[in-house]
Amino acid sequence: MASRPAIVVTGGPDVGPQMLAELQNRYATDYDLLLCDNAAQARLTGLQLAKDGVPVAMFATAPELPDGDGLALLGEAHTYLPSAKRLCLVPPDGYMQGVRALCDKYGILMIADEVMSGFGRTGKWFAIEHWGVVPDLLTMAKGLTSAYVQLGAVGMRQQIADSFRDKPFPGGLTYSSHPVACAAAVATIDVMKQDGLVDRAARTGKLMSSLLADLAARHPSVGAVRSIGLFGVVELVRNRETKEPMAPFNGTSQEMAALGKFFRDEGLFTFVRWNYFFTNPPLTITDAELREGFAIIDRALAIADRSVQ
Repeated sequence: MASRPAIVVTGGPDVGPQMLAELQNRYATDYDLLLCDNAAQARLTGLQLAKDGVPVAMFATAPELPDGDGLALLGEAHTYLPSAKRLCLVPPDGYMQGVRALCDKYGILMIADEVMSGFGRTGKWFAIEHWGVVPDLLTMAKGLTSAYVQLGAVGMRQQIADSFRDKPFPGGLTYSSHPVACAAAVATIDVMKQDGLVDRAARTGKLMSSLLADLAARHPSVGAVRSIGLFGVVELVRNRETKEPMAPFNGTSQEMAALGKFFRDEGLFTFVRWNYFFTNPPLTITDAELREGFAIIDRALAIADRSVQ
């Protein structure tokens, strides 16, 4: 971009959908389509806009759509594709560039939801940087303050911010731009720069990728592993051929509950949900600590392996 982006600071990550909806409604009045990805914040934004009568296209990320059909369908105005139920889906090279090109062609605002993937998690400050794409709006939270204090923000191209120079933007809430939260954000970013944590996540992410691949090769219950930087997920299945999940969507199972208990008993704390669990360690983790954590996962997967058909 030729000029620096503008930032609207909110009170927390949950404010993002309302902020985006308000921005889109007040800035893009001539746009007949909003493009959302499959992340939670973007889904909420899309649903809110649809409720307000704004035409919305929501799409699943590329790995859900074979042979590039996703980009073809995105070219049709008002196309709706169900959002993905899987997490940490990494688009192949060329996909995000194609989305950007479609947005430019049809005058669509492109929004990058970086609430979970921003601030070094993927080995870049923001995940969208992996594909050399600049969105029109970008949401951020969580890693913005390293979760010490609640804070969210929306970044935007300068021309979007300039459109509000002569008209009000009623997007503020009680705790927006709270000085304590903003101070935490500044301190967090300073430490990340001083300690080189973004580059470190990129390097350590290569080790984590190999450790994930090793789990998939040795455990029949592992249906899929995906990662980018230090953002990873392991999906567990009862049958690799049918891909029957180890637990139903929006539910759990004895195996997943036992897996989570084993993790906690062994001192490993991660997010276990439905038939998957995250491998999202702190950006400061050492190679030795990462290997120690994966050794616990390796032992725990024996529980799931026993239920493979």
